[in-house]
Amino acid sequence: MVWERGCGSGTASIGAYLAWKNKMGVTAQIKQPGGTMKVLANYGDRDEIVSLKIEGTVGIVAQGKAFIEV
Repeated sequence: MVWERGCGSGTASIGAYLAWKNKMGVTAQIKQPGGTMKVLANYGDRDEIVSLKIEGTVGIVAQGKAFIEV
């Protein structure tokens, strides 16, 4: 099992929600157990989110090969 220290999809969801709720673009710093992640959500003229971006520092904690059977 792996303890997740930062959730990119959760951070993106918070940014999307805040942009939708406030009907405007959002830039926010979201505190995670492993550090802070930044989310940028741009809100368009047609009442929709037009872009969503997350930023943060990541580190490789494991590597290997994945075998996928088709």
